[in-house]
Amino acid sequence: MSKKKVFAGLLTTTLAASVLLTAAVPANAAVSPQGVRIEGAGSVRVGKTIELDTDIYPDDDLVSSWNIVWKSKNPSVVKVLNKRGDDTRIKGLKAGKAKVVVKIKGTNNEKWYSKRINIYNEGANSSRYESGQYFG
Repeated sequence: MSKKKVFAGLLTTTLAASVLLTAAVPANAAVSPQGVRIEGAGSVRVGKTIELDTDIYPDDDLVSSWNIVWKSKNPSVVKVLNKRGDDTRIKGLKAGKAKVVVKIKGTNNEKWYSKRINIYNEGANSSRYESGQYFG
């Protein structure tokens, strides 16, 4: 068998395998997000609202805003006003502590990420809460 025929056979086999592998991976397959950081203040006064935002690693463009879901772990203390999207507003309902959590649906990473929020009444110690330094 000549070198040309062997080379042609190898080339045909390689191209066929390449076509099969390409067909097995969807064209829209994306890298899954690795993590989420919730950005924003760590405290809010009763009756007031603050904004929280997500920072998705390695790239925010990996996720549709509709797939980002927010939730309060203590809805009697803090209410999540926008349940979906890359940012949300939360409202302090009564003094206390609560976790606000976010999850990315429709990806390989469906872990809940959280941020602790302190909700305080206006009063003598409000400056401790407003600075975001109170976590006791």
